[in-house]
Order: sequence, then C-alpha cells, then structure tokens
Amino acid sequence: MEQPPVIESIDLSGLVPDRFDETFEASKLPELNARLKEIRDTSKDYVMSIGHMVSYGSDTDYKISFIPPGSQERKILKPTPWFEQQMCTKLGIPTRYMDHMKEAKLYDLAADNINQWTAHESPKKVMVRTVGENARALLSDRYQVIDSYDVTMGVLSTVMDINMGRDRKDRVQFSEANLTETKLYLRMLDYSRPYDIKGDVHYPGIVVGNSDYGDGALFVKIMLWRMVCANGMMREAELRKVHVGTKIEEGMYSAETRSADSKVWMIKIRDVLKFVLENNTPFDTWKKEIEGTADTQINAPDTIKEMTKAKVISEDEGDAIIKAMMGDVTAAPGSEYHLLQGMTALAKTMPTDRRVELEELAGNPAQLTPMLVTA
Repeated sequence: MEQPPVIESIDLSGLVPDRFDETFEASKLPELNARLKEIRDTSKDYVMSIGHMVSYGSDTDYKISFIPPGSQERKILKPTPWFEQQMCTKLGIPTRYMDHMKEAKLYDLAADNINQWTAHESPKKVMVRTVGENARALLSDRYQVIDSYDVTMGVLSTVMDINMGRDRKDRVQFSEANLTETKLYLRMLDYSRPYDIKGDVHYPGIVVGNSDYGDGALFVKIMLWRMVCANGMMREAELRKVHVGTKIEEGMYSAETRSADSKVWMIKIRDVLKFVLENNTPFDTWKKEIEGTADTQINAPDTIKEMTKAKVISEDEGDAIIKAMMGDVTAAPGSEYHLLQGMTALAKTMPTDRRVELEELAGNPAQLTPMLVTA
C-alpha cells in the first residue's frame, strides 16, 4: 500500500474548499490549512446580553442582528443550522416548531418568536461566534475557544519534531482529516510500530478532535489502523478538555486573542502526543484486548439484532455490517473480532460524526459484551 507523503515535505499553501463535511487526504493538507486559516481570520466573537440580539424575517429567510458592544454599526448575520439549534435550546423554542415555521415560509413569525424570547432572557450573557457573514455558534460567556487552526498547527509542529529523530520510513505521517460544520478530526499513523493481530497488520496512530462551536471537547485518542482494508478503530481519550473557562467580559474578541488563550493547551497536546507516539504501553494493552475478541465465537445475526435493540446501530447499519463481514474472510471469521472489522468497514462509508461513533464503539469491545450472542 502506498504511504502518504511525509509531513515536512508538504507545501502549506493552496485553495480553500467550501463544504461542511469534507475529507482531506494527505495530499490535501494544504487545502485544510488554508480552510482553517480562512475561518480563523474571518471570525470574531461577541460577548453580550442575549437581549441585544434582534431577528427579522423576509420572504426567503430570517436573519440575526445586533450592535456589538462598543460599536455603533449593526451586524446582520445568517444563522447556520448549528447556531439555530443552539439558539432554540437556549431560548426554549422547540426545534420542530422552528422547522415547521420555516417549512411554511413564516419567517416573520420565526423572527417574532426569537425576539420575544431574547427579550425575556435579556439578562443572560452569551457569546456569538461569527465567521464572515454567518452566525456559527451561540455559546455561554464562559466558553473557552480553542481554535482548530492553532490545534492543527500545534499537532503538525509536534509531529515534525518527533520525526526529526527518525528514519524517513519510520516517520509519523498525516493520514487524513475530517472537517464538518462544527468539528475537526486529525488522523496520524506511526509506521515504525506494526502490530500483528491474528495475522492482520495494524499500525498505531492518534486522532485529535476539536470543536470551535460548542459541539464537543478537545481530545487526543489512540487509533489502530488495519492496513489490509484501511479500516480504523479508536478508543478513550488520552487527553480531554471541555471548553469551559472563566466568565468573559462584554466585547469583541479577535483571532489574536483566541490564539493567545489556546497556547497553554497546545503545550498539553504536545506532551500527550509525544507520550503516545514514543510509548508502546497504551497500544500493547489495547492489542491484547482486541486479540482476545478473535477467540470469542458469536452468532453474528443475533448479535446484530441485540445491537439494534440497544439502539447502538440502526437496522440498515446492521445489514451493512453483516454484508461487510461476509466479504471479509481474513478477520477470524465468525468471531467478535470479525464483527469489529465489519463495524469499521461500515464506519468509513458514513458521514464523519457517525464514522467516529462507530470507530469508537469498535475500539471498545467491553461496551459490546452485553449484546454479544455467542455461538
């Protein structure tokens, strides 16, 4: 299998894609960098009373507007679906009701509802995160922004430092990244430490995740990548930071301010990455657990039914897992290990957030134990 290019050989410049669920292969790292930098450079955070927010409707949509603290110029913004979801939660507006108003094109009524409730909740302080002319997130005034551009640059810098002491063939390499409306996932593989699990070659790696918009914590997780079919599984975080800090004073906050706040967490990420990428213990322990699943023979159809009943997968996902297992004759057929590989095969076909959920479930076999039906 062809390996991705080494990190330090990539020119960090390029075009900026404009999508909400984008996968960046190793060769597309310049585009990821440019995309994140554009987001950072065009974003601002406004901390103010929620009562300063005013909405107005038109024939085609509704907008959010406010006069930033210390300014006389009104900002008019288009809310993203994520902003709208957060806003409805904070104001107690049922999302189904909001959807119903929009489907009926009653945008004035939607704006009236928003204005009534922002006035009612007026004393509450919030942070409005904006990118260009979009309102991207509505957060608490205690939200600590850890910028995804800074996270990415910190991760790549740390990996480059680690690679300085390695032969070229043994260097940690960027595998891929996933960028959604609210989250970023970075994946790195370490080709210097192959693991043999029942005849399958796996390479260890790391997954770094972050949300700039209140949709999850900053984390570093370990990953095992099965090379024969390019499937991966991950497990619990080596580092997890919830974006909560001290209250922030009213005002406008720029990218420079956010970057300064992110620096302390970049140091912690660096330390965790160095530990994981230079230490076998987390992977050795995990390997033994995964190897043990190859010795457990299961009734796959009945197990899938139990997983469906427990609502960890849908019926369609269950059918796809069975189909993937039938096409994989190398993964200890009929075993729990076979099931795990079917789950990771399904995962890589799914939208990013669901992919991560399935990879985490496959990487934690103990969570599946109550649902296993043995043969």
